[in-house]
Amino acid sequence: MATLTVEETKAEAKAKVMDAVEDAKRAIVRRQRQFEDLKDTATYRIKKAPLASVAIGFGAGILFGALFGVIARKAARR
Repeated sequence: MATLTVEETKAEAKAKVMDAVEDAKRAIVRRQRQFEDLKDTATYRIKKAPLASVAIGFGAGILFGALFGVIARKAARR
């Protein structure tokens, strides 16, 4: 097993950190592109069927409102 000098260890650690930073940057760019694709798909579907989009949004609002109402009611009882 070879021993590394302080400078070699420092250089190796720096290289690993730089690799991790580059990986993180690539992941951020990949997620940004996925978000843009999702946004474009949503825009297309809303333009294609606006009434269905409104109905889905209304239904989701009712569902979440009821769910949060039940949770709030249970929390108030305690």
